[in-house]
Amino acid sequence: GGGGGGGGGGAVSGEKREEDVTRGQILDYGNGAYEASYVVRTAGPYEVALVLMGEELVMKGTCEPGPAVVPGCVLLGDAVLDLEVGAKGVFTIERRDAYGNVAPSRQGQVKLRCVADGPGDVDAHVVDCAEGRSEVFAVAKVAGRYFITVVGGDDQVPVPGSPFELVAYPGAAAATASVT
Repeated sequence: GGGGGGGGGGAVSGEKREEDVTRGQILDYGNGAYEASYVVRTAGPYEVALVLMGEELVMKGTCEPGPAVVPGCVLLGDAVLDLEVGAKGVFTIERRDAYGNVAPSRQGQVKLRCVADGPGDVDAHVVDCAEGRSEVFAVAKVAGRYFITVVGGDDQVPVPGSPFELVAYPGAAAATASVT
């Protein structure tokens, strides 16, 4: 069977195999040339199988995650921390792209910052870490409930689930202290 164009030969289909199969688009130029297009949204390895009149051509590729976006960020762990005054609380946030893929740490990534609000002084800051994660550290100097709002990007959009909560309770030293 010739590789010829538009004579209505065999069916041409393009597909991407993953957990789910996604059909692509095939454009037949009518001169023996075809253009295949497909979209991959999940980072990692994938295969594309082109089938023409029973012949299968399989190509392998790798989809890289896109740039991280603030609405895609995810808190790993608890949104509320109960800690003694002066103890360091840590909220870990994982950066993800618009399709939920973990976005690795890289130059020019979306910057996160935080603001703490509560009854007393609180030291709160964001540290960018490896593997697309950022850690938000918070230390309350006074007992009470604190709200840690984490925002990012040019528009300072809140990270999903933010503000996070830090509940600081008096330490054991304060409980046993006596006034003379």
